[in-house]
Amino acid sequence: MAYLGQTFNVADHVPSSPDPVPAGWYTAKITDAKVKDTKAGTGNFLEVTFSILGPSYEGRCVWGRFNLKNPNPQAEQIGQAQFMDMARAIGLEVVDDSDQLLGGELDIKVTVKKGDEQYSDSNDVKGFKALQGMTVITQKPVQKPAPQPVGAGAPAKAATPPWAKK
Repeated sequence: MAYLGQTFNVADHVPSSPDPVPAGWYTAKITDAKVKDTKAGTGNFLEVTFSILGPSYEGRCVWGRFNLKNPNPQAEQIGQAQFMDMARAIGLEVVDDSDQLLGGELDIKVTVKKGDEQYSDSNDVKGFKALQGMTVITQKPVQKPAPQPVGAGAPAKAATPPWAKK
């Protein structure tokens, strides 16, 4: 016998279902986000877990995958655009760590992807909207100037901080 480290009460958990949730808009919360390598090892993607908050199917999870690096430039561009749509919907202007997404709430458009002989029907997340009443960031981040090559131009003087001036 092995102690599990905590007590589990099955009544506290929504049973999982092999059936996808119906297509439509749902309010959801981001509960997990992980960068994973592609099967071919030629790129990576961000896998985001969305826990549905309502209006129905509360507790069910759906997943979105966003190509971050891909040998196909169009797939990469689409994945990054969808990722930024999601980030904007939860109010983020700049994202450099997947942990920044955790806890973000938004409306997601869920679709049903038809299965085949090998796989059953599944859900996919295809659209993102800010929750009603939430401010959405619409400004673009400030572009940083390109670094100058070493030895280019005159050497820069070290700026004297204001507290060191006499």
